[in-house]
Amino acid sequence: MDVKFRVQTRHFREHGGEVGRAESKRHGNPEAAAKIAGLDSLLRPEDSVLVLIDHQPYQLTNLNSHDPHMAVNNATGLAKAAKAFSVPTILTSVLADRGGLIFPQITDVFPGQEVIDRMLINTWEDQKVVDAVKKTGRKQLIIAGLFTEICVAMPAIQAAGEGWHVTVITDACGGVSVEAHEVAIQRMIAAGCNMMTWMALACEWQRDYTRAETLPALIELLKDHMAGSGMAYLWEQQLLNTPVPSEG
Repeated sequence: MDVKFRVQTRHFREHGGEVGRAESKRHGNPEAAAKIAGLDSLLRPEDSVLVLIDHQPYQLTNLNSHDPHMAVNNATGLAKAAKAFSVPTILTSVLADRGGLIFPQITDVFPGQEVIDRMLINTWEDQKVVDAVKKTGRKQLIIAGLFTEICVAMPAIQAAGEGWHVTVITDACGGVSVEAHEVAIQRMIAAGCNMMTWMALACEWQRDYTRAETLPALIELLKDHMAGSGMAYLWEQQLLNTPVPSEG
């Protein structure tokens, strides 16, 4: 990381929250502009709504910030987590007849659900998507998609400016280059958006291992989409269920 980027990053960290709060005030939402503190800062499944944007073949062909296999894996894990925690999920594509359908790994999680296909690049300018989000009555807006710098950054920045609590799941996104992805992240932070990764989000939704109704699904996510962590869990189960030889 060069000196210029370090300085830029420091500036965004120091002033990004101020920019986001100023934008919220400008849009007439002083409540959203106030800094959220304590447990209210954390994401809760009952207050969350997820929008998955443009996880399509066309975008995947020019994804260079992440390994394409991991991008599909992470987006799928995120979709499964949302379903496990009963978080409403909106699926949207852009020009699907040319860019291809949303990855089947994602649509299979929500069989029969409509995918909102857009002409607008900025999802947050598509009234059908916005109406679907508002209909949930939830204000913790979670976004992931391809590309980070275009189809994720625009709606995230606009929604944050309108007073939504916006979180972007960075490892279920991706850009045309590492630079494009990272600069987009810094731009969104400056606008007041929060950044997370998909498993961190799932664990934040779980919060407590005594929440038995969702714990089995969390374990399945570990096994299916977290590679080494999943293998470690299976190994632990093997060791716990293997009798210890007694001394002869």
